[in-house]
Amino acid sequence: MTLKRDLEFWTLFLVVFSVFLIGTGFYFNTPTEIVEGYRNILTSPSLLLSDYMQIGTIGSALINAGICTLIGVFFINITKTPISGSVVAACMNITGFALLGKNPFNILPPILGVYAFALFNLEDLEKYTPTALFACGIAPIVSYITYFEGFNTLHGVILGPIIGFIIGFIMPPVSHNVVSVHYGYSHYNNGFSLGIIGSLAAALLTMFGIEVTSTNVVMTYTDYRLVYIMYGFMILLLLPQLFLRKGFGEYKSLLKRVGISPSSFATEYSYSTVLFNMGLVGIMGLTYVLLIDSNLNGITLGGVIVMMAFSTFGLHPRNAFPIMLGIFIAGTVGIYDVNSESFTIAALFGTTLAPIAGKYGVIKGIIAGIAHAALVTRTGFLHDGLVLYNNGFAAGLVSTIILPFYDIIHVKKDRRY
Repeated sequence: MTLKRDLEFWTLFLVVFSVFLIGTGFYFNTPTEIVEGYRNILTSPSLLLSDYMQIGTIGSALINAGICTLIGVFFINITKTPISGSVVAACMNITGFALLGKNPFNILPPILGVYAFALFNLEDLEKYTPTALFACGIAPIVSYITYFEGFNTLHGVILGPIIGFIIGFIMPPVSHNVVSVHYGYSHYNNGFSLGIIGSLAAALLTMFGIEVTSTNVVMTYTDYRLVYIMYGFMILLLLPQLFLRKGFGEYKSLLKRVGISPSSFATEYSYSTVLFNMGLVGIMGLTYVLLIDSNLNGITLGGVIVMMAFSTFGLHPRNAFPIMLGIFIAGTVGIYDVNSESFTIAALFGTTLAPIAGKYGVIKGIIAGIAHAALVTRTGFLHDGLVLYNNGFAAGLVSTIILPFYDIIHVKKDRRY
């Protein structure tokens, strides 16, 4: 299969993935239950952590994820954006977070804000598509302001989307500049930029008397039908490599990659190799959730799907495992519950720091994971849950602190030989 056909495959994959999620949603709940659950999702403040499987139903949350993914595909196609690892990751990132805070109402304003900046800057829209899709990590501010009890309905409906649009508009230059802080060693660059913007937004809201109160809403049990379905889907992703390709030479090459952003696996390797990587990463994430006796709900499944998303953009089991191990160690020796939702997703989303392990080795990757675990539990207070990418925010800060020291150690080590 030619590279062009491989790239066309990814658009089809995103559509099929959306249909799979929607179809699975109808398996779990009746249409009446789904409509009622979806109404609850659309009217939720959606602050971190908001488990849409608890706020709505399992079925309505999965359908929301499918619909939001299709919205991402729509913008990819209408802007004629070429498929790349960052584009696939950005679209599937929407999928994952559509289980814990994103919905069609609150993602559109920041997306349109980014494209407005592109028009203002007289640049092609396709250049900004990944940033636009990642920008909806600020989606909770749209919902929270819209439904804020201190506003009447009209004021809320106007102010919420406007604020989301403005944040989307200012995000591209901020996102572009913060790359120089972590040099691509955190995959969630847009999470870092939105963490900064969101912290400022939260401070401004407080200054004007709008208090943001975030409460965790989580589903506290595991429906094992969901476990079996997700494992089945992940195993299917392994099959093209097992049946259509001979050997694993290409995948061995992928596993040697450091994974520094941008690393477009989707354009550099065959689709079967990248699907195989996605399946293994998903199985690793899902198995971790079950092994630590955490619940598979919208929050943790969202984390697993986001790991799968970035398996097209630099993440693989070899560079992700040390980070997860470091966070697990931090949870077992510290005061936090390693199987709580917030700490579980720290291990899943914390794999944004995988390039550090890929570059500097297992031990330094474990140390980075421990540092991330310590910091990510504190950074949420800065933005009051208005930013879904709290792990991206914390990872940017972690890389800022430890990378200079790792570089010094690395250079001295090289000088010995």
